[in-house]
Amino acid sequence: MSTGPRATITVSGKLWDANKRAVKDFQKAYVEVGVFESETEKDGTPMAMIASVHEYGAEIRQKRGTLIIPERSFLRSWVESASENTNKLMQKLYNDVASGKTNVVDAMKKLGAYASSGIRKQILDGDFVPNAPSTIAAKGSDKPLIDTGQLMNSIHYRVGKGEGAQ
Repeated sequence: MSTGPRATITVSGKLWDANKRAVKDFQKAYVEVGVFESETEKDGTPMAMIASVHEYGAEIRQKRGTLIIPERSFLRSWVESASENTNKLMQKLYNDVASGKTNVVDAMKKLGAYASSGIRKQILDGDFVPNAPSTIAAKGSDKPLIDTGQLMNSIHYRVGKGEGAQ
């Protein structure tokens, strides 16, 4: 069996080493998106707790009866609906890092900004269980998840580099 002509290409140098390092760093980097522990309501209630109650729903026992808060997933529903576009963006960012067009931190910031703005839009436009009449009367709106806008404004991202990343 003939193998035909062969060619060997050797790529070396500082740029190649930097790109290899950047790709490794990209694979270790991560973005956290959501409501973080530092955010609170004016009364000190953690916004992460409020977000969790809305995301998963809750049954809260009170002196005057049980309050049922239905699930209104704004995080998980956005992740599911945006997964294809998120994957495309991640591939583009990976290629941009590998080609030296951007660095890992800036790529992760772009991903975080994309996700946090998408989640905020989901809060505004999502198809959620309507508010109860008593809630509508109390806040003057039938729009779920939006009263003061504090939950929506508490959606942020933070970039992590992972172990050994530059």
